[in-house]
Amino acid sequence: MKTKWLRLALAAAFVTSVAACGGGDSGGGGGDSAWNTGSETNPAMSNVDAAGNAVTSISPNAPVIGKAQGLLQNGVYNVAILKPDGTALNNENLKLISDGNGNLSDSIMAYLGAGETNPAAMTLGKDAAGLPVMKMNYKAVTPGDYKVYICRSDKSTCDASTASATTTITVDDTKPYVFSADSTGAGVNSFLNGTDDVYAVVTNGPPNTLIGLRIVSNSFQIFSNGNPIPADASGVTETCNTDAAGACPPTLIWTKASATLDNQAALFDIVADVGNDGNWNEGTDFMDASGYVPGFAIQNATPATSADIAAITIDGTNLVNDIACAADGSAYCTHVDIFNNTDVYGYLNPTVRSSVPHNLAYKFIILHSDALKNGDALTPIQNFGYDHTVDPLQWGCTNEGRILLWPKGTQIPGCYDVVMDVNKNLVYDAGIDVVDGYSGVCGFVIPGVEGAPAMTLDAITDGAGGSVPLNGSTGETTATFTFTVTPASGKTLKQCTIQWASGKSSSEALLDITAIPSGGQMTTQKINLFTGVNSVSIVCLDQDNKAGAAATTIESSNTSLQNIHFQASLNWEKSSNTYYDMDLHVVMPGGAYFGNTDCYFGNCKEASGGNPTVGAILNVDCIDQCTGPENIWIPSSNALTAGIYKVCVDPYSGEGKNLSIAVYDQNGALVDTVSHALLSDSLSGTLAGDWYVGNFTCAAGTSGTCTWSRVDTVSLSAPCQ
Repeated sequence: MKTKWLRLALAAAFVTSVAACGGGDSGGGGGDSAWNTGSETNPAMSNVDAAGNAVTSISPNAPVIGKAQGLLQNGVYNVAILKPDGTALNNENLKLISDGNGNLSDSIMAYLGAGETNPAAMTLGKDAAGLPVMKMNYKAVTPGDYKVYICRSDKSTCDASTASATTTITVDDTKPYVFSADSTGAGVNSFLNGTDDVYAVVTNGPPNTLIGLRIVSNSFQIFSNGNPIPADASGVTETCNTDAAGACPPTLIWTKASATLDNQAALFDIVADVGNDGNWNEGTDFMDASGYVPGFAIQNATPATSADIAAITIDGTNLVNDIACAADGSAYCTHVDIFNNTDVYGYLNPTVRSSVPHNLAYKFIILHSDALKNGDALTPIQNFGYDHTVDPLQWGCTNEGRILLWPKGTQIPGCYDVVMDVNKNLVYDAGIDVVDGYSGVCGFVIPGVEGAPAMTLDAITDGAGGSVPLNGSTGETTATFTFTVTPASGKTLKQCTIQWASGKSSSEALLDITAIPSGGQMTTQKINLFTGVNSVSIVCLDQDNKAGAAATTIESSNTSLQNIHFQASLNWEKSSNTYYDMDLHVVMPGGAYFGNTDCYFGNCKEASGGNPTVGAILNVDCIDQCTGPENIWIPSSNALTAGIYKVCVDPYSGEGKNLSIAVYDQNGALVDTVSHALLSDSLSGTLAGDWYVGNFTCAAGTSGTCTWSRVDTVSLSAPCQ
């Protein structure tokens, strides 16, 4: 019988003051008077590519990206796009927001083939598994000049006569381009994890030329001329030879593409390496996308069976994904929970492929509700500057670039959710629309409501027991946070959560408020930090959904990947149960599962010195709505036993979805990522039992080396025994 502490430990022990905040009422501050202020000063608009470079023409597969300056401060604007024949690209205008300086930062304004009035280009088809997938015919995108007008929202129309600024972007169908596709050559940008094959199609390349087709992770870092192109994510770089017209037919570049889905889809680009020399040659090589626009995504399927629904939703019904985010100075956003005098942006990269056609979407900010139900009308906040934004989704994968939602000078304190109304019907459709925040958890908090719980963040302790300054740094991979929370007189706490995020990665844990001492000061269990700067927020809700909040940052150098023989790292996502717990195991050669020769939560924690028999260390046992990472590694100073070390995952309690194991070698280099859609302690068939991920086959001694091999089986018969 396994025993385990089932909640995040909260111990007595908390002085930086953070303003209290709340939800459930509209609060004070902000309001209509803060919107559309100032005056337009020489307003101008221009087009850029995904790398931020000014452009006047694009290929048929590229998005239209625009920016503007000299607008109203915190202004609400409509954007109209006309096709070369003078007709509208969409059935309604975009609705976008300028910031407090009157600027509209780089914003995706259209995927031309997905225009609502261009049905010949985009269709809803089927993938190889027979599941719905959007497909694109780029040759149906009309070449020529597209006019873009930006107009104040108080104008009844948006055209050349009412525009504050305008620009023209030319679609040049002679430009070289490459795109992801299915086996027929139809453009596809969403591929099911571990199931779908990815093909590439080259158009207008140099004739009769060898082309390397390299898959690279989508990144905000732009390649430098003459520098090596990153290694192919599939492990092998395929090639094609163009014909006399410069075209390559559909070329298989990734069989059953698979990747780690870390609470978001995995995003990739295709580089057409002309001559296949392995280097980026500006003006010669070309890509399907760059910067913050992905070429294609690896995602999970939309709900089909009860098991699918449990695997991709938080409670079997609702699609929950981080949306609210803070700009970091680039075109990217970091998902955070607390906004203290900071613009609220929205960025969506869902793990789930949409089952409905989409182009434009509505985005609502609503007061947080514990009981958002299918069919509920989406009601904007009172005294808000607009009802909802209207902006383009990337067809197929439902990805959305960063869009300003709520400028800091207009904000009203409270507890809020963001809802992406994918099918634009002004109501919440569970399983179709995406919500940031659900069932007791705020999507984000703006501090300042009177009567909210008062909170202070008092101290940080790193994994070695040392003190870390608030907004400080550590060489450790874990940390605990001590804070004080005091509800208003006569009020009780309902829930406290901790969230930490760095770049594209985020995780959260539900704290056990029953363990809060009378003084209100408590310390969280160790959390597993991401490499780099982590934005950490702790939010406590009272019975009225008023929220207190405390926030800090901590930088981790993640030294566990140094001086190792190998490491396995486990991450997973929320599933239908409110409690879930996945456990990582490494069994030594000849060892017994759940015995002393197995490194797991019962005998291997870093705080207790690890497991001397196995010679391994577990950083932390991640429990109760914690979603990893759990890391097990063998330090290079410990002698290896000759033979096979088995890496396994036990679904201790509940269901984990989108599990992934990242495997690192003695150099700290990633050698494999193994994914599994759903693991459960209660379901039957392939979803139940323990997951035997793979083997490290090692030579003996401190200088012994290890070789990784994947197994990837799930069984009720204790496969790691």
